[in-house]
Amino acid sequence: MIARLEGIMFEQHPTRVVIDVGGVGYDVHIPLSTFTELPDAGKPVALHIHTHANEGALQLFGFASRAERAAFARLVKPLHDEMRGRFGEEVFCLLASTKR
Repeated sequence: MIARLEGIMFEQHPTRVVIDVGGVGYDVHIPLSTFTELPDAGKPVALHIHTHANEGALQLFGFASRAERAAFARLVKPLHDEMRGRFGEEVFCLLASTKR
């Protein structure tokens, strides 16, 4: 499981970023609350990561703080398979940004 990424901000959008770690670009979903705290492209960045593996896919969700990551984990845990299958964790990532 990936719990933290530290590298260089390669690309950023309001709901996702690409972080270059040793020449490998990690695509990470983020809430808007994390987006507002990100450095500019080319600058060092570190995110706390929630890793989700589902049906052969690996998704990374990044947060500026451990508290945000913990809130996200509490939010998605009870809504396990049924709700995740319908809406995807990206929706829960957006919800987590409103929990701030």
